[in-house]
Amino acid sequence: MFALDIGQANLDPAVMGEGAEQLCPMRELPRGVQAQGLSFGDGHHRCPGAFLAIKETDVFLRRLLIWNDLHVVSEPRVTYNEVIKGYELRGFRVRLGGARA
Repeated sequence: MFALDIGQANLDPAVMGEGAEQLCPMRELPRGVQAQGLSFGDGHHRCPGAFLAIKETDVFLRRLLIWNDLHVVSEPRVTYNEVIKGYELRGFRVRLGGARA
């Protein structure tokens, strides 16, 4: 029997470098490490939706970040959900322009 800490799978400093938990789009990665830095499994257990998940996220973030007057109202709380074995971002609020949210 093996006990794996899945919550730390994407945060390995030996792979992602110092500050593995921080957002750093241009970080240097070792050969063979995918740029998104997310583990979707490999081989027969590779997530069949990994490519789609990354593409959806890319499209969403590009559309969101194109706005010059986008302001962060409150930073997200990042937690790990044991039920879905994945990360959750809660309470992340943004606004456009001078309007108050």
